[in-house]
Amino acid sequence: MFTSFVFFGNLNSVLGNGSSLLSSYVLELGQSLFLGKLYCRNKNFEKIYDEKILRIDDFGVLTALKEGNTKVAFQNKISNTKTTINISVIPKKNIRFFLVDNEEYDVISRLNVYVTTPCDTNITKIKLLLDKVNKNEFITDKKFEDSGVFVWNVYLDNLPENEYRMKIFVLKDDLWVESGIYGLRAVKNSDRFFAPKDISAGGVRFIMGHEGFSSRIYFDIVDVATIGYGKVIYPGEVFYNEIPRIEAFILLKDHVNKFVSRKINDFLMKNNIICTQNQFDALVSFSYNVGTNWINSDVKIINTILDTKKINTDFKKVNVETFLNVREKASTDSNVILKLHNNEIVRVVDIFENWTKIEKDGIIGFCSNKFLVPLYNLGNINIEEFSKWFLSYHHAGNKCVLGLLMRRTKELDIFYKCKY
Repeated sequence: MFTSFVFFGNLNSVLGNGSSLLSSYVLELGQSLFLGKLYCRNKNFEKIYDEKILRIDDFGVLTALKEGNTKVAFQNKISNTKTTINISVIPKKNIRFFLVDNEEYDVISRLNVYVTTPCDTNITKIKLLLDKVNKNEFITDKKFEDSGVFVWNVYLDNLPENEYRMKIFVLKDDLWVESGIYGLRAVKNSDRFFAPKDISAGGVRFIMGHEGFSSRIYFDIVDVATIGYGKVIYPGEVFYNEIPRIEAFILLKDHVNKFVSRKINDFLMKNNIICTQNQFDALVSFSYNVGTNWINSDVKIINTILDTKKINTDFKKVNVETFLNVREKASTDSNVILKLHNNEIVRVVDIFENWTKIEKDGIIGFCSNKFLVPLYNLGNINIEEFSKWFLSYHHAGNKCVLGLLMRRTKELDIFYKCKY
């Protein structure tokens, strides 16, 4: 049984991810708050009550310089209204970023855990403590410096399928200090072709190569605030305005899997469509670049995808509200040998009038036909129609952009040919 690993800690609880301004914020020393261009130094900004604690730049970014409490005031010149925001600056936390990464979905021999810490702290070791396993303590003193942060890499081996709570400790001034609690889920990977997916390592590298990298906030071709590998920064969002590539990679992968991969998975599973990893990666890269609104609004692409007529006859999906009994023989009087949950995938061995003989994890039995639904293979899509509508997304600011057209072409290469 293969396993894959999914991190479900809340990165945004550390960074903040707002779309509007609040009346108060807490920033770590060195963190920034994006107010938006409307509130930059040259527009509507009035004053910082203590400029030793905060500074503001021409892009509307506040940066914490010193611990303490202060206020920022703005005067809207159009509505003639005044806004005041309370800011508290606290000491740097021990951990900046955290990521669990498994690049090979079908390999369980090694799981990479990345932790970044500020360089100007006396941290000499990192310890991970997991529940539910015998060997539950993982310690490392190995780190490297990258643009003002230390990057720690810890390896976890052969975790059984389960959900875990992981505590992170740092050895600081010869004392172990608990510095975060995160969730980790090891999930069965035997149905990877059908199961919800994360973007692959190849998919992440493709996006990184096309987005380009910036360690600091900038405004892109359509005037959207961006950092790292194309990560959008929204007004009201707390962030680090000086990040190395490893933290930009963590931001990218976390954002893609939480907000893009999830929507692609929901769309495909809702419509009983199966796909390969490369097809999934192409749709995720496309959606990361143009947004996911096409899932709800672009009727032409949706209909082309849903018009995948050819049914995959080798597998079916369970469609029940609670669970489905798998019986030893094709009879309701026969012994129940397995219970299946909604959306689980089974291999079809044979089909009878009211029953289907199925195989699941090496167990062979019988299920009622009415609780099994067919699956559609994305590989049978109409190539000409799909390519035409897919390639039409090459505009920015109402202008044709050659770079976007080239990116769409390369995404189609990934989709059809697994060529990254």
